[in-house]
Amino acid sequence: MSEVYLSLDHLIKLLIKDKQDISKSVFEKKSEILSLNIDLCDFSSLKESDNILIDTNVLKKTHDVVYLRSIVSKDKKIIATATSIWQRS
Repeated sequence: MSEVYLSLDHLIKLLIKDKQDISKSVFEKKSEILSLNIDLCDFSSLKESDNILIDTNVLKKTHDVVYLRSIVSKDKKIIATATSIWQRS
């Protein structure tokens, strides 16, 4: 059985979903993404079967905007970092 590597598209979808859930909870309503920046560190060896952890924190919150930072890791090794800006809808 061949191993399937995690695609960049799949990682982006995971990050957006995670950040969307957090921004929605911050604003207690729907939000929309304004910006997403992803810095890949050691992405090429990730497989779909790997357990990855996405740890997202609020960096700053205003009345209408929230700034989020995520660290994507596997076995305590950073795979990618991402920052995003979300706006209240």
